[in-house]
Amino acid sequence: MEEYSETILEEMNISSAFAEWSIDLVKDGLTKNIIEIGCGIGRNLIHLQKISNNLSATDFNCEYLKNVESQFPGMRNKLFEWNLNEQFTIDINADSFFCSNVIEHIKYDSLAISNISKIQSIKKGVFIVPGISRIYNELDTVLRHYRRYDINNFRKILFKNGFNVKRIFSFNKIGVLGWYTQGSLLRKKTLSENNMKIYNIIFPMVKLLDPYLPFCGLSIAALVEKN
Repeated sequence: MEEYSETILEEMNISSAFAEWSIDLVKDGLTKNIIEIGCGIGRNLIHLQKISNNLSATDFNCEYLKNVESQFPGMRNKLFEWNLNEQFTIDINADSFFCSNVIEHIKYDSLAISNISKIQSIKKGVFIVPGISRIYNELDTVLRHYRRYDINNFRKILFKNGFNVKRIFSFNKIGVLGWYTQGSLLRKKTLSENNMKIYNIIFPMVKLLDPYLPFCGLSIAALVEKN
């Protein structure tokens, strides 16, 4: 299972433009002082650096943090090991957060969201989570997703755990077709490197058509403020 999970992450990295697009869609929900919560292997940091004057990051996996430090030596003292099941007790100079594709990996998602809201310096931020709960499939299992979300239920979870939702929307609508076909119809355990290369080629069209397609997207983005 772990081997398949790593394969999917590698396949997703083929489309590096997707991470930049995601951040561009939500940058209005961020300040110049950003902490990325759950930075993983660091694929978002290079794009967050473009809009941040003061960037820090957390992850529960110390090996990921070592990898990030090797890629971004300037962040040596701004990387923090943190399990979202516990309260964050480190004094940081960040008043906004970016948390992308993290919450779905945590069994007690309400606790994790509540702990983020309790970071004293934080005023606002962005969550990105997988959307459309009914298409949860083999790919989600491989990636150790506990769940996918729908816009209305995610809004309620955020409000109950310390955040007012200023804006919430879905995106990557064409991605739904690939996820459903590969994981639900074909019951594959990876996205396929060839499929991701095709997605990367058509990515300009994906961005262009996304606002006009009449169905929900594969991802949900929520711009929030502490209540």
